[in-house]
Amino acid sequence: MPLASADLCLRSEFGARPDGTVWRAAPRTTPGGQARHSETAIETALMVRLVFHQPLRQTEGLLGSLLDLMGVDLPVPNHATISRRAARLTPVLRTAPPDGPVTLVIDRTGLKVYGAGEWHRDKHGVRGRRTWRKLHLAVDATTNIIVAATVTTSGEGDAG
Repeated sequence: MPLASADLCLRSEFGARPDGTVWRAAPRTTPGGQARHSETAIETALMVRLVFHQPLRQTEGLLGSLLDLMGVDLPVPNHATISRRAARLTPVLRTAPPDGPVTLVIDRTGLKVYGAGEWHRDKHGVRGRRTWRKLHLAVDATTNIIVAATVTTSGEGDAG
């Protein structure tokens, strides 16, 4: 595999460490119950929810499946915990753009949209149009921070 391809593959790895140091919450020093999940775990669940447009119960199941597929034995926050802790999260402010030139890596990928229509097509054998979206990303090559992201329909053309 060429070096550039290997580097791009490494950038897409899931950010949970197998030992769970980022996933599990630090012990509390104040009175009250101990949190089992860190802010990172709750933020991850909320990002998965936003990306896949799912209710919290389905997000809980998807996170459990992802962790199982990765072979990682970590607790998954339940939907009630995600909802309660989401209300107390402080938004992460983006860092200021660096002074001077920035090297951007720009790429796009197609995302297949599944829904009730897909189930109907599979069950009854009716062939119809597939629904796709395009995810466009601009990533700072030195810091690997996503600078810009947008989702477009398959009908919208690329500038070029």
